[in-house]
Amino acid sequence: MRANFVAAFGVRRCRERSVCRVGRSHGIRQAARYELRHKLGEGGMGVVYKAIHTRLKRPVAIKLLPPEKLANGAAVSRFHREMEAIGQLDDPHIVRAHDAGEVDGTHYLVMEFIDGLDLRRLQERVGPLPIADACEIVRQAAQGLGSDESRFGPS
Repeated sequence: MRANFVAAFGVRRCRERSVCRVGRSHGIRQAARYELRHKLGEGGMGVVYKAIHTRLKRPVAIKLLPPEKLANGAAVSRFHREMEAIGQLDDPHIVRAHDAGEVDGTHYLVMEFIDGLDLRRLQERVGPLPIADACEIVRQAAQGLGSDESRFGPS
């Protein structure tokens, strides 16, 4: 399935350290100037890659909506709502969006790249977190999500 996903986005298989390009025609067209480096993770709404903005040479995280979701109008609408919601947030506790759109049927969301561990990997490395640390993580996430209640309304 991974090979089909990669092929559907026009991502060429790379030799060793070369760069994969998102696009459909030998790197001439790219998904809004981003070159994929490697997969960071996968979830219900897409696959996230570390990428490089080709002009700014800045690392970013880019989420791509899988091709099998394109036929599902509800999934595409949900992805668009996610784009809009993250685009409205501006808080140090929430990853910031830089760009979003659609190129040749590929829907994407570009976010700042933050180098580090996600909670799952942190727990795999250190085991269960002490209660105080877990509470601090939840507090910071809640602070970020509640930072602009006026825009989204009370939860």
